[in-house]
Amino acid sequence: MVPIRFGVELSNYGPSADRESLQRTASACERLGYQSLWLSDHLVMPHHCDSHYPFSDSGTIENWSPTDAWYEPVACMPLLLEATSTIEVGTAVLLAGLRQPIVLAKQLATIDAFYGGRVALGIGAGWMREEIEALNVDFTTRGARLDEWVEVLRQCWTGQPMGFSGSHYVLPPDVYAYPTPVRDIPLLVGGTSKAALRRAANVGGWFALYRPEEDPVVRLTQDVVTLQESADACGRQFSDIRIVLSVDAPDRVTEHLGHLAALGVTDITIEVGTLEAAERNYALLADAAIAA
Repeated sequence: MVPIRFGVELSNYGPSADRESLQRTASACERLGYQSLWLSDHLVMPHHCDSHYPFSDSGTIENWSPTDAWYEPVACMPLLLEATSTIEVGTAVLLAGLRQPIVLAKQLATIDAFYGGRVALGIGAGWMREEIEALNVDFTTRGARLDEWVEVLRQCWTGQPMGFSGSHYVLPPDVYAYPTPVRDIPLLVGGTSKAALRRAANVGGWFALYRPEEDPVVRLTQDVVTLQESADACGRQFSDIRIVLSVDAPDRVTEHLGHLAALGVTDITIEVGTLEAAERNYALLADAAIAA
């Protein structure tokens, strides 16, 4: 059984986020032994949010302010890659369907080419209606758009797209799209709905994030069944799917690493606020991995 990799979700938003702190934390995390870094995404915030927030029992946002600076994750990637040499840098998760797909494909291919194949892309359809509609996107079609964007991204990353004609985007076949990434950029879909799990099985990666009040091991055990069924339906080997489990504290999973690995979890990421927390969390995870 392949050992679970450990990652960190950095805070690229809020009053404490700045270039120096992001780079300092990234460098320290690599030295500690973490294998991936993840950045989150929001493009605009409404003055008042009526949308249901899926990551709290109350359904309301409680831990960040709409006036906080939220630094764009793709633009932040080179900062982290410059401060490190081997660690993977990804998004968890990017609202890809709100970007122009060819431009996004070019940006990520360029970054991956310059930094030796260390880019990963977590994507999601989004939950905040106010944000999505502010980008002039129909909230009800956001999932279908994301499906088409995945196809466009993958075609562009070959350098010579074959062409694609969808309901929301048309990519002509007579264009080139170089440079190509160093590797096939890993794609992971965030979310736990049946639609999200279907997409995750289709693209070959899943970023699992649950509410703090939920038991992540119990929920993941249940959702893996749906993911397995989705993988079978699209003809993909379940063992080929990368599963990244996000938790807010290591003690929620340290006693279950063996079980999680048996379920197919390949990565565990921890939300980290300080360097001291990153060091403490890695020690707990490393000790648990040895015991498992």
